[in-house]
Amino acid sequence: MVGVVAFAGHALIHPVVAWTAVVAMLAIAVTATNLARSDPERLRRAAFVVTETVLVLLVAVAVGYVFRPGHVFTTSQDLAVEFPLIVAVTSGIAAGPYVAAAIGFLFGPARLVSAALNDFSHFGRRHLVASLATAFFYSACGALNGWLVLLLRRSEAEISHHRARDEMSRVLHDTVLQTLALVDRRHAASIRNSPPRRARPIATCVHFCSLTVRSAPTRPERTRSRPESIARSAECGQSPTSRSSST
Repeated sequence: MVGVVAFAGHALIHPVVAWTAVVAMLAIAVTATNLARSDPERLRRAAFVVTETVLVLLVAVAVGYVFRPGHVFTTSQDLAVEFPLIVAVTSGIAAGPYVAAAIGFLFGPARLVSAALNDFSHFGRRHLVASLATAFFYSACGALNGWLVLLLRRSEAEISHHRARDEMSRVLHDTVLQTLALVDRRHAASIRNSPPRRARPIATCVHFCSLTVRSAPTRPERTRSRPESIARSAECGQSPTSRSSST
């Protein structure tokens, strides 16, 4: 952008406005760089996105004002350079694909306004097509980038959910093992002193449950593939009660 203004020569008729635009874009670039290092979340706030979008739109419109007539719709370098593309991409990251598509589409009408400020009066079909192509290009860039960011965030949320579920199942598994070991130590003497008819089913149930839990996988979705062990443990947990009630 500095090179465009510095080497414009006689094509520049309002250099003060052009250098003001350069300073403004430099300020927004420095601010974005500092925020990216210190507080990246502020770059996603609506205030920063709106400020950046309005500033770049004003620079895109000012192209027809700072240059001599005949500058628009030519192969000469634009004053805004690649800042419209940067705005479309950053708005996709901050606000999503729909808002980014709407912001990117605004640069097509901005090109027409810039041409009007440049005293361009020979509007034809090809100029309208060029403005529409500009609008659809930046709109597609913003929408595509916003959609990719949305997919990445959704994948990150699913991965975090699976990690939390696995960690919880691992903690529950260890807790059950510790509880069974504590029950085994505390009631070993009482089981040995009980009558054989009551002590044997209880000891068998505690031993089988501890073996089942230790051999079971920690992931909850894998435990569903062992219905026989669950059924046997449930049957084992019910048999002592039924036998004690009968005696």
